Amino acid sequence: MKKDGEICKKHGCSNCCNPVRVDKRISNRIDSQISELPFRKLDETHIPVDELETTRLDVYQCENHDPESGLCKDYENRPDICRNSRCRALDELDEGKQKRFIDEERNQEFIVCKK
Repeated sequence: MKKDGEICKKHGCSNCCNPVRVDKRISNRIDSQISELPFRKLDETHIPVDELETTRLDVYQCENHDPESGLCKDYENRPDICRNSRCRALDELDEGKQKRFIDEERNQEFIVCKK
């Protein structure tokens, strides 16, 4: 089975880390831990169009995200929040299904609220 980073690279995807989105209900509880990560908080909130009533996401730029390759500059030492977030494509062997899952993620729409 391919490593996660290889699947992401094959499909040209960095959706989970560009930008990093964290549910406000979680980020408010772990704010001190987030401040120790290579994340820079952006002055905006993202609201998923399909979850308007329930979800608000804090948005971060990861300093380890390489915009040229779309990959993590320090993948082997990435923080737990990155290791523990899973895209459905990473659990799939079929490349067609991987692409479909990634396309669904890419096509998710957000309302962006600037602070």
